Amino acid sequence: YFMTKYEVQTYTICGGWVNTWSETTEDGNEVPCVFETLAEAQAELDEFLKDVADQNMCGYDPNEYRIVEKE
Repeated sequence: YFMTKYEVQTYTICGGWVNTWSETTEDGNEVPCVFETLAEAQAELDEFLKDVADQNMCGYDPNEYRIVEKE
């Protein structure tokens, strides 16, 4: 049985759409963030974009982010 997982991707000029989000494991390694549900991924993206807007940070375009099923 295969469970679908989701990732947030960022559009980059050099690489196109890539998962640039990462988290640090307990042993100190950085691994790409993968979310169990679409809703979880959307909540993380929404929180990130809200934080950016709240801090008046320029250069973050919501259209440069998307959520996709992880292959």
